[in-house]
Amino acid sequence: MLRVERHVVRIVGRARRSVVLLTIVLGACAAPRVADRPPSTAAFPVPRAQVEFDTLVPLLDDTGAPSPMDPRIYVALGGPYAPLDLQITRAASAEESSTLQNAWLGVSGAKLGVDTMRLANGFHCGPVCVTRRKTIALESLKHLREIVDTFWRMPNLTILAQWGQPKSFRANNVYIAGPSVREAEPSPEMGFVPSGRWIDYADLDAAMAAQGLDKARVLSLLDRLWETHGRALVRSGPDAIRAILGGIGDNETGVLFQRPDAPPPRVGESFEGMQYVVVEQLDQGTFYFETS
Repeated sequence: MLRVERHVVRIVGRARRSVVLLTIVLGACAAPRVADRPPSTAAFPVPRAQVEFDTLVPLLDDTGAPSPMDPRIYVALGGPYAPLDLQITRAASAEESSTLQNAWLGVSGAKLGVDTMRLANGFHCGPVCVTRRKTIALESLKHLREIVDTFWRMPNLTILAQWGQPKSFRANNVYIAGPSVREAEPSPEMGFVPSGRWIDYADLDAAMAAQGLDKARVLSLLDRLWETHGRALVRSGPDAIRAILGGIGDNETGVLFQRPDAPPPRVGESFEGMQYVVVEQLDQGTFYFETS
């Protein structure tokens, strides 16, 4: 699997242009121009996904970023559950999901002028890097536990991600960037999110009401997530929540919180198209993890 550098959110704060790009990305991807692209002559690795995958590529033309893109902005836009992150929710297997994630990283990196292999080398620098990331997780653990306790009590909220800029975040499949409030519709075949299909809302109040969410509680939790330097909170079934500290594609790092009766995660175990490559227990029901 392609391995890409995972940065904690602190680096996002040094890439201030990302707030402009977020607005451009969300404002420009309602009508992908598939016909503008020349037909591909290479065999696509997952044939049934090709039509929907091709629909995604024009999103990369509309980021508004100069080429080559600053890698820090790439990480901000392509990090966990950020605008250019791709979820595959209807993959037939973990292998199929990983193949498509890697294809998306390769296409987006090439299109935006980002050397993803250099990012990979910068992240996979041995035990020292794992120790550093684990230290960050431990420093954040108390506050992460507090916000996860709140997240447990909001059953209609399955995803909350902050993108390193005020008023730029994701709640479930609703993408918010300044005045732009749009809900991504999964593609029919692969369940790609985003897919280029959107539901537009007049404002955040309307979007949160449609999700059955209390806007004030969501924004309060978002502020607390920002303060802990977390990137996203994601519900993994009924018994686990991932507090993600960094990542790109199917590569994540963070802390997994589980209910008491849930089986502990194990290295090599696959879930949601990812695989645990590092698992270390921090406390009862709490694990530092890395995926690929």
